[in-house]
Amino acid sequence: MSWAILIVEDDPTLRDILVTTLEDYDQYLVYGASSPSEALALARENIFDLVVTDVRMDEMDGIQCLQQMRFIQPDLRSIVITGYASDDAPGRAIRVEAEDYLFKPFGIAQFLTAVERVLEVEKEKTFYEQVVGAVNHSLKALARMAGTAISQAELASLERLRDRAFQSLYVAIRSGMLVQGDGLGMWDRLEQLEADREQLKTPGFHGKERQALADGYRHVVELMAALSRAGLRAQSASRKPHQVSVPDFNRFFRRIKSGELSIEQVKLAPFLRQLSAEARTANPELEQLYEKAWGADVKTPVS
Repeated sequence: MSWAILIVEDDPTLRDILVTTLEDYDQYLVYGASSPSEALALARENIFDLVVTDVRMDEMDGIQCLQQMRFIQPDLRSIVITGYASDDAPGRAIRVEAEDYLFKPFGIAQFLTAVERVLEVEKEKTFYEQVVGAVNHSLKALARMAGTAISQAELASLERLRDRAFQSLYVAIRSGMLVQGDGLGMWDRLEQLEADREQLKTPGFHGKERQALADGYRHVVELMAALSRAGLRAQSASRKPHQVSVPDFNRFFRRIKSGELSIEQVKLAPFLRQLSAEARTANPELEQLYEKAWGADVKTPVS
């Protein structure tokens, strides 16, 4: 399969590096644009799977350009790159639903990993759904079995909000705007929402509860989109014993920020943390996923 990618970067050296790097791979058809106006012109003539755009450019910035490109191609995926710290760029990137956020200077390996993850997200999602399905049946199937009155359209809308909530947290961490303390509070909220989501499988989870769940995911997105360097103090005053420990979360947070974890792996993390050790060890793929998200850091032996 061939993926069409547009690089929007006004620095000709960096643009050429990114374009030629991707052109070395047969599956990528790569275009370069030196300005937002050139990018928009190309978007009117070509269908792209992914746009990688710098933020700071003349005419308009890269996030404004991305927003206009989405009017032309609504399903366009995106990675935002920047070389300067901005108070509002991460929140704006979240509002236009950017899939990832990279700071300059970044390594070529880091760039290629981000591109591959964004383009292959549906494939990765399907694979993980199959792995998890061995121990946790789908919401749709169990809701039907339990007689829960939820339509396919309502379930799809809820899952879309859930995806956006996790994506917004992911970009907020990757952009450096969300600090660990605030991130812990937001993660506590998401884990509680995920526990509530599991109740969709029970007959007693009615429309009022489903609306509260949807509002909860929506609120996470709104908080992340409104981020500033002042922080948001999302952490509750008293945490419950079952919630993730601070050291475990800080390790998890660092793995997101460094790009060790994909968005699909982050979405699986609450489920993996609640899964029993017996269930994990019975499935090597689940155990591997758990270790990647929550396992202790592997220490390099001193020679």
